[in-house]
Amino acid sequence: MVYGINSKRLSFFSILFLVLLWNILNDYFGMSLSLISVVLLMAVGLGSIRFKLEMNKDHFVYHMQFFQITLFKRHIYPGQIKQLKFVRVGWNEKGAIIKVNKGFNIRLIVLDSQRAYDDVMGFAHDHEIPIFKTRDYLILEKMK
Repeated sequence: MVYGINSKRLSFFSILFLVLLWNILNDYFGMSLSLISVVLLMAVGLGSIRFKLEMNKDHFVYHMQFFQITLFKRHIYPGQIKQLKFVRVGWNEKGAIIKVNKGFNIRLIVLDSQRAYDDVMGFAHDHEIPIFKTRDYLILEKMK
């Protein structure tokens, strides 16, 4: 199964970067059509980065894509996973963090389908991966 990941951090930092870039370039070069086109192209480029999680029976595949071109692809097998941590994100949203032995942790924050978290938890149970749920996540589970 393939699940999309909505990255709120990427959206926030790309907007912040574009506003700062706009102010800096506008101070040096003034208002021009080329400046507007450069900033708009960068906005489209940063807005086109997508993250996906593919779940197979024996491993996860984490994709980072620019339009349909894969920029980064990582296979994560159960032996590489230290822990799955389930957290509460925002007011009413679930999140999970895959803590790996080597490399960066994978943040599965705001998956497109809420059923994806149940599938990740089932994967952890099947492969005997340690699970940690925060107190806020447990409250969120009781609410639903």
